[in-house]
Amino acid sequence: MDNYNNSIISDDEFYDENGKKYTNVPLFRGLTKYIVTGGGAGVDGFESIGGTIGSGKRAEVIRSLGFSDRPTQSECSAKMATIRIEAYPTRTITVHKNLVNEVQTIFKNLKMAGVMLNQYIGGYCYRTVNNPLHPNSTVLSMHSFGCAIDINYNLNPFIGGGKPLSSGDDTTRGVIRTYNSPIVKAFAANGWGWGGRYGDYMHFSKANGS
Repeated sequence: MDNYNNSIISDDEFYDENGKKYTNVPLFRGLTKYIVTGGGAGVDGFESIGGTIGSGKRAEVIRSLGFSDRPTQSECSAKMATIRIEAYPTRTITVHKNLVNEVQTIFKNLKMAGVMLNQYIGGYCYRTVNNPLHPNSTVLSMHSFGCAIDINYNLNPFIGGGKPLSSGDDTTRGVIRTYNSPIVKAFAANGWGWGGRYGDYMHFSKANGS
């Protein structure tokens, strides 16, 4: 799913259902030790191909992936690749072609951690944000740019006003509620943020979780 943003690709400003503003700055609070800036072995045994939070702002990510400021569906779909997930060979996902190796590494990390994927995962989808708190938004979802992935979305709902729990039912079977989730860590090792900060537990994005 997605957080709300009040322009097509602008950075930094996100709001909850009470109008409280958030920014990208505190997104990795409690998680920074899992961010690696070079390739190789990551923290807790997770591999990285060089993810970094330095390029994690929404507009920066979108432009770095080669999109115009108001991309059409044709422009977006032309940049996508549908891949068989090597770690889960019965599964496929569509993502930005420049992120294929990174995504394969993330799923390899998930497999190594014993994470079970069900049929409810999502990648590229050209659409506006799907946030029930802002049903009339015209902002394009990060899924439109092939740089967002939803994991086991039947188990990890969007909860308006939600936030990461200090403890919870995180297991290696695919439930995500805390920063200690192996799923959060596997994505973070390659610079992807988690939407759990604003209650979107299923959602991971190259743009720091937005």
